[in-house]
Amino acid sequence: DKKDNEDTSSAVSSVTSVASEVPAMAGDTILDPQGGENGRPLGATVNISDVKPKSGVHNGIDVSKWQGKIDWSKVKNAGIDFAVIRIGFRGENGKIYKDEYADYNIQQASNNGVLVGVYFFSTAVNTNEASEEAEWVKENIKYYPVSLPVTYDCEGFHNSSSRMYNLSNKQITDNALSFINKIKSLGYDAMFYASKNDLETAFETNRIEANAKIWVAYFDGKIYPEAKNPQYSGKYSMWQYTNKGVVNGVSGDVDLVVSYETFTKKEPKEKGTVSEVEAPKPVDNTYKTVDD
Repeated sequence: DKKDNEDTSSAVSSVTSVASEVPAMAGDTILDPQGGENGRPLGATVNISDVKPKSGVHNGIDVSKWQGKIDWSKVKNAGIDFAVIRIGFRGENGKIYKDEYADYNIQQASNNGVLVGVYFFSTAVNTNEASEEAEWVKENIKYYPVSLPVTYDCEGFHNSSSRMYNLSNKQITDNALSFINKIKSLGYDAMFYASKNDLETAFETNRIEANAKIWVAYFDGKIYPEAKNPQYSGKYSMWQYTNKGVVNGVSGDVDLVVSYETFTKKEPKEKGTVSEVEAPKPVDNTYKTVDD
């Protein structure tokens, strides 16, 4: 429903107001395109305590509602430098939803000295939707100290159940660039996340890497820290090397990420007050992945 999306983007005047207008649905894997297990092989189990800090790199995680309530003090003490937190997603019904743990995760990560980045999980079918998603993200992070690039994540389009199914490589690339260019025009750095396979076969990656940093996911072969780099020949700034990470403070599996550049804390883009929130009540937040 495009009108609902337009209302969501334009009527929002604060971070907290969106959460009530467009709530995420925790157990609804039909609406949430990042929910549901579609057979992607799992990565190797890696305990972050075994990953020794290396000069010039940062160790991180990426999280969403599927990790449930996180103890960010323990995460920081475990050696995590940054977290890329899902701010929201476009559901398979075409509407934009906020990840119900987004505000809690951003606030508590930042309060405990973990640098914050955000990602949006897109199912945009055209450039207008992708641009709208970037506008929505800006409205929901403008009062927060987002220190990493804002990431566009688009997966699952190979699945016949996806609203993006049968989009051309050019179209999904155009959509990515629409989000990237819009978020950059709003004052944020941009990053693009995809699996090694999709970077090599699905997206026109040369067009994207000219406009945004690349974050590659690759779980096969030797992984970090045994391997210093993924087996990917293109440009990249970050590597998600497993989705079976073990980090004190996170229940269950979590994605582990290494960044080949370090970050410093940035100030919010706008001055404003955000009410501190509690974590949502526990639900069935078993971590699930999508096929890439």
